[in-house]
Amino acid sequence: MQKREAHRFNKLYTKFIQALELQGYAHVTVDSYGRGIRRVAEFFDCCPDQRLSPDDLRGYFVELLKTHSWSTIKLDRNALQHYWRMMLNRDWDWVEIVKPPKRKSLPDILSPDEINRVLECVQKPSYAVLCFVMYTMGLRISEALQLKVGDIDREHQRVHVRLGKGGKDRFVRLPDATYQLLRAFWLTHRHPKWIFPSAQVNSSGPMDRGAVQKAIREAVIAAGIRKHITAHSLRHCYATHLIESGLNLRAVQDLLGHEDPRTTALYTQLTETVKQDASLIINAMADRIVSPLPGPEVRP
Repeated sequence: MQKREAHRFNKLYTKFIQALELQGYAHVTVDSYGRGIRRVAEFFDCCPDQRLSPDDLRGYFVELLKTHSWSTIKLDRNALQHYWRMMLNRDWDWVEIVKPPKRKSLPDILSPDEINRVLECVQKPSYAVLCFVMYTMGLRISEALQLKVGDIDREHQRVHVRLGKGGKDRFVRLPDATYQLLRAFWLTHRHPKWIFPSAQVNSSGPMDRGAVQKAIREAVIAAGIRKHITAHSLRHCYATHLIESGLNLRAVQDLLGHEDPRTTALYTQLTETVKQDASLIINAMADRIVSPLPGPEVRP
């Protein structure tokens, strides 16, 4: 992007982020919309404005769909709609996108040994600490990045998760090992506000979400794991391993902050313990019924 074009974009981008914040949008939404606008600017190598036609943007979404999920497509379209209205004072020509059929797929789960292998391959210690925290407390990446010093309640062994999904607060259990790690990590930077502060000089916020996600993807590859694993997979692993260890669904539901128990029940399909128990029960049930055909001859 040419210098003059980049200067114009940076000015509009900053105003856009400030406008979203002043209108009370959640931090996750502001971050997602911001990344969407940056993606568009990088793709066209110019400041997104009325020069981009609906055909240009349609082509952008076609290319984006090759590498990103439907949720990202939807977020970027919403980001552009807000940007056009708030920054350019124009109605955005709606780009119609046909949503693909919804697929109900189960997430891949890492074993504790695989999690250790991934953590060993995370290059930056700060990212490794963040991954440990996400797994041991079942946090979404946004929830972990937004942790503040005052959210850690050592006395009651819990962490106050503020403005989680749906703008709701909740408390999660704080394992002693996690507390000790958080304390040791905080002593390396002693930031007055953030547990995971940004390393960028001009930033007053937490670490960059995209950089963490990239680090995890690279660590999974380096660990030789072929499963589809993202930062959110650590939350799935947390829930699955808790159920395998015997914690009831209601308790897991509270820890994860799920409103619908059916969402939590998904993890029962992922546990090896449940699969093994089901296999034993099904075989025992079948053995109680006399076979209608003679069994195979057993040779001495």
